Amino acid sequence: MVRQCIYPKRVLPAALQLQILSSLRQSWPNGSIGPAQMREWMLHQEHHPIHIVLLQGSLLISHTTVVWKYLCHAGETYQVYGLSGVFTHPAWRGQGHGSRIVEAGTAFIAAAWADVGMLWCAPSLQDFYMRRGWLAMDTTTTLIGPAAAPRPCPLLLMMLFPSPAGRAARHLFENCALWFGEQVW
Repeated sequence: MVRQCIYPKRVLPAALQLQILSSLRQSWPNGSIGPAQMREWMLHQEHHPIHIVLLQGSLLISHTTVVWKYLCHAGETYQVYGLSGVFTHPAWRGQGHGSRIVEAGTAFIAAAWADVGMLWCAPSLQDFYMRRGWLAMDTTTTLIGPAAAPRPCPLLLMMLFPSPAGRAARHLFENCALWFGEQVW
């Protein structure tokens, strides 16, 4: 039986952390090169990571991390939640586990009453996320890097607007350049 579990970083079992980190290295090998080659961390603690996993016994099937931070944009500060590290182990793909994990992460964000939700993905995943309530912000350019010299992020920004404040500000996130910080999560 596949079960869903939610773990804050500080209570994530070590064996599960190793499975997640191993899968992240395989899914996004560029995140483990150069100085990060020997990293033993998944996300920076300032993003308050909460791991949502699907397990069969003690084996990892699927994973996402819900993260959040404050973001200043268009003269306002927003509480932004997002999804990061979404993957399903190859042996379990095509069985709905990816949908289930994204839906669980999306529900967590909605329950947290975030102003907005953000994730970045390859354009080929746009329809997958849209079917789970995310909106493609294809006219918005995400800028990352130092504030003095940011560069465009090549990934597609997807957003949610779960709170009244977020819905009222949606137009401020469309057709614009949005500086997110040093990097996207």
